[in-house]
Amino acid sequence: CDIIDQGSIKNQMFWVRPYFTGRSLHFMIKKMWSLKQYMPLDVVAHIIDSIIQCFPSQLPPAPNGFPMVLEFYPRHILVGYDGQLQNTDLGLGYWLSTLPPSSFSEVKARWPYLSPEEVSGGQPDERSLCFSLGIVFYEILTNRRLFWSNSIQKSQERIMAAAVPPITKVRPELPAEMVKLVHGLLEKIPDERTADLTHIREQLAAIHGGQGKQQLMGFLEQTLAAEQDE
Repeated sequence: CDIIDQGSIKNQMFWVRPYFTGRSLHFMIKKMWSLKQYMPLDVVAHIIDSIIQCFPSQLPPAPNGFPMVLEFYPRHILVGYDGQLQNTDLGLGYWLSTLPPSSFSEVKARWPYLSPEEVSGGQPDERSLCFSLGIVFYEILTNRRLFWSNSIQKSQERIMAAAVPPITKVRPELPAEMVKLVHGLLEKIPDERTADLTHIREQLAAIHGGQGKQQLMGFLEQTLAAEQDE
């Protein structure tokens, strides 16, 4: 998640990051869905742990008067063939400030990864990112979109009020602690949400055993071998 340089040119913000080869997390989830398989739990734990390390410590207000909106978006989370991850943007608020008005599809695609407090117009904080993390966690484990809809309004209604389907209905074999962690991140009320990042990382480390990077590299080599040769 290192940023080498950042700035703006003609009111267009930019970030410079190290050269990176890999695939988006969105691509990987679709790939597993097409194969009718699930990612190994140790690989999932490493991916979520790596995403946590991309949490911004502090962000300035979004430019041009746009609201601050924080979320993780699978299309912009890159999983490298070397086992490293990159989160390539800083939230929808920044994208809104640079996208032309015609780019409604980008807003619609990202809206299902916002927290209840954000879609209701509240100020986001670290707990908002934890909710977004929970959405990504759920989707990696199930290969299913959690709050997505063709309508932003319907996505918003689901985020605000719809009960999260028990993940065990799709993955009954998941460890109880992982189930508890996923649903804890997806609590609608921020004060009731799992948001202790140190504790979350400890739980994830117990699953990937500190070998997550190597496990991810092996998984990518086995599953995406054809794509790596392209």
